[in-house]
Amino acid sequence: MMEPVLCPGTLEVNMDWDRKARRGAAVADKLNYTGMLLTCPAQFLKEDPSIKLVLDGSLMHVRCCAHILNLCVQDGLDELRTLLEPIRNVIRWIRAARSAKRIYKQKCEEYGLRKKVIALDTPTRWNSTYKLLHDAIAYRDVLTDMYNESRATDGQFITNDHWSLAKIVHDVLETFDNATHIFSYVYEPNIHTVILECIKIICTIKQTSLANPGVAVKRLLDNMKVKWCAYFTEFPPIYAIAAILDPGVKLEGLTNLLTFYYQQLDVQFDVPYYVNNCKRILERLCEEYGAVIQPQPIGSSMDASRFGILGPVLKKSRPDGSGSSSSSSSSSSSNIGVGEYLTYQFETEENFHIIEWWKNHSSKFPVLARIAKDILAIPASTIASESAFSAGRRVLDEKRSRLSSESIEMCVCKKDWDQAEKRTQGLKEEDEEEDDPWMTLDTSDSCGSGDGGNQQQQQAP
Repeated sequence: MMEPVLCPGTLEVNMDWDRKARRGAAVADKLNYTGMLLTCPAQFLKEDPSIKLVLDGSLMHVRCCAHILNLCVQDGLDELRTLLEPIRNVIRWIRAARSAKRIYKQKCEEYGLRKKVIALDTPTRWNSTYKLLHDAIAYRDVLTDMYNESRATDGQFITNDHWSLAKIVHDVLETFDNATHIFSYVYEPNIHTVILECIKIICTIKQTSLANPGVAVKRLLDNMKVKWCAYFTEFPPIYAIAAILDPGVKLEGLTNLLTFYYQQLDVQFDVPYYVNNCKRILERLCEEYGAVIQPQPIGSSMDASRFGILGPVLKKSRPDGSGSSSSSSSSSSSNIGVGEYLTYQFETEENFHIIEWWKNHSSKFPVLARIAKDILAIPASTIASESAFSAGRRVLDEKRSRLSSESIEMCVCKKDWDQAEKRTQGLKEEDEEEDDPWMTLDTSDSCGSGDGGNQQQQQAP
């Protein structure tokens, strides 16, 4: 159990950064600590009369979505590590032995492929398994020939069944990988996309399960689904409110999306009650914000084509000009803005940007625009903040262990400022393994008939 002393420490850091007036939500990475980490500060903050929490801190719980995806995938891959081991073994052999590199080069030329470094995966990074499978599938003929020729004497082979399983796992992981990239956006808001991306993942899991009734695939997907339901059976309201603030979703779209989501998840859930509760929370937010900003309601029209395959779900049972879930006759002036926003559809361009949209409509909906500005600033994951700490580890390593704290700070800040100027913060850097010296060694026959010299011979897989 987490020591309570961490809570005052968290508060002290927040006070130093003067976050009293805008403490509406917090993101925690270690999910087993989330309850203690967020409940204790909320209690401390409530006791301080000088601090006003948004809705008394009821929106402070925001999960790190990328961490949840990691837990789901890791639980599923635990069942498949031995089944995918032959593919890993042949890649290990290619990377470790010069003779294997020579054969790999010849096979690539034979099949008309460019020689490529295939990185090994690591148990702690599931996306490395996705990248391994992505590259290995493209070179399946080369890898199959190399493995089967080296293991011909003991009758162990890579078969089409191995590659069929690899392709299924790859396609499932691809959906998780796409969602992780969206949840780690730096320059774009992403909290309003959480429910949409979760639906895509659940659809992929269910469709894959129906199309592939095999035992191995079933174990993979069942483990993923069990872990998924532990965290996403009910979404924190902040995700739903962020979705409502997307003019292409709003209340009707959210109801349709959640109904579709729970159908795919095969879980009974009271969607109307949940959506109405989220609407009430949004109205309470408007009342708090409306005490300072007075709204000026107005409306227009919009289409859902930018949502791709989920467009029909959003448009389901939506009336042409008005909605049925809100009233424009609310007695509260702040609620009038909510009612007008929820009632009308809005015209948006194909390259819709939600922040720009609310900026352009801030004069029409000043209260909602201010709420959208604050809520959409909440990150869906801690990846962006964690990368800032990882940058220090890349600067200070075993070869550069004598740098002073000032030098480390200058290196990290300079790198971050350069990336900010190029708008590349949060983007993955080029894979350094493309310059792997082992893969660029001369593999011609002039090097000798074997691995030669003192080079240790790596045994074939």
